[in-house]
Amino acid sequence: MARTPASHQRLQVAADDFVRKIELTTSDGVKTLYIGSSPASGATHVRLDGQDETYLGSDINSWEWAAQASNWIEAQYFTVTSNDVDRITLQNANGELVFTRGAPNADGTLGEWSMEGLAAGEQLDTSKVATLLTRISSVRLVNPLGKSDKPEYGMSEPQATVTLETKDAEGTVKNYTLQLGAKDDENNYAFKSSDSEYYVQIAAFTGDDLVKEARADYIKQPESSAPADAAPPEAPVVQDGNVVTTTDAITATGAITATDAVTATDTVSDTSTP
Repeated sequence: MARTPASHQRLQVAADDFVRKIELTTSDGVKTLYIGSSPASGATHVRLDGQDETYLGSDINSWEWAAQASNWIEAQYFTVTSNDVDRITLQNANGELVFTRGAPNADGTLGEWSMEGLAAGEQLDTSKVATLLTRISSVRLVNPLGKSDKPEYGMSEPQATVTLETKDAEGTVKNYTLQLGAKDDENNYAFKSSDSEYYVQIAAFTGDDLVKEARADYIKQPESSAPADAAPPEAPVVQDGNVVTTTDAITATGAITATDAVTATDTVSDTSTP
């Protein structure tokens, strides 16, 4: 496509102006390939470092060469079948919460969730447990951190720890521990599953609730007994600076009848002068 260095920036294959830069380490050293602009679908300008010639490559697109690690790995970091989870323990700065699923119902449907330590009259909000289960039974990573623990991950004092106990259809019981560490400047949490040797980062929307949720978040609030369309209370009646209250109902004891007609006997006239 071109043979001179003057065309490198125009085609975006210059050393300081490129769309992608790929370094290949070989036994003969490092080979650097610049991937530039695309004049047509499936066609992209490419140049090998150290050469002036720019070529048009086929079946290569710059967007396929993502520079984020998460684009090159399986982002599904941890997953279990939610219906197999029988017990959840959540620990954070607010205390420890333990949820247990009851035995299956007679019709084969899953048993109901309960929470340890419910007081008399308290009722568990099972929808909150379902939300928690959805969040922790399938966790996707944002970035991989590697296999080695580091102090900045905060795993020596995790902000939240979740323990899951599962039982599959064959009756095999497994336990998993999920630890949530420190949050970095990009609002991602360090995260580690006992089922994996890798430390990763997960998004804040997954980790924030695990850190903040407390016992009160899982207690169903009693519904108000007053109907939604109930009329507001009447304003008090004030007379001569005093509030007038009604203490007894007033009832009619007898019929009131008119015995005589009331007639005007004199004409009332205005005698005053303006």
